[in-house]
Amino acid sequence: YKKTILQQIRSLDVQYYRLSSNPPAVVVGKGNPLYYLDEEIQLTPEMLDGYTQISYEQMDFGHFSDKDTMLNIKPPAHQIIVNSRAALYELLDAIPAYTVTSNSRTVYQKIEYYSNARVFSLAQSASVCEIGWKKRNVSLSPLALEYLNIISSYFENL
Repeated sequence: YKKTILQQIRSLDVQYYRLSSNPPAVVVGKGNPLYYLDEEIQLTPEMLDGYTQISYEQMDFGHFSDKDTMLNIKPPAHQIIVNSRAALYELLDAIPAYTVTSNSRTVYQKIEYYSNARVFSLAQSASVCEIGWKKRNVSLSPLALEYLNIISSYFENL
């Protein structure tokens, strides 16, 4: 999707800056038995069968609507779509569910908020997720620059 998204960004006169590229990962909370596996284990798509998938609403339409097919994940028997990251992580902590993310384990380890989440690599995936930020051709405020420095620090040394 990168080529299409970058064309859209350029057409809007927006600049794009890459922070990192990583393989997709699976995030589970304490409500999922997979949480208790050794974190070095790579989860296969078959290991996700039977668990509820939680998706963030932005990842369930448009370009990203076929993400499961691209990752060889069977359509889940049950799916919950949320519009709040807080709701997503609260559900992961409470029920046997998972979500697919573009963030790496290293990023999750740097953010204390996600201490009840475990991140596993997804086996058999040739996909790469790119994380970046974009801005219009305007100067950033001091507060925006400070925020960007904090976010960028999460992706250092990946």
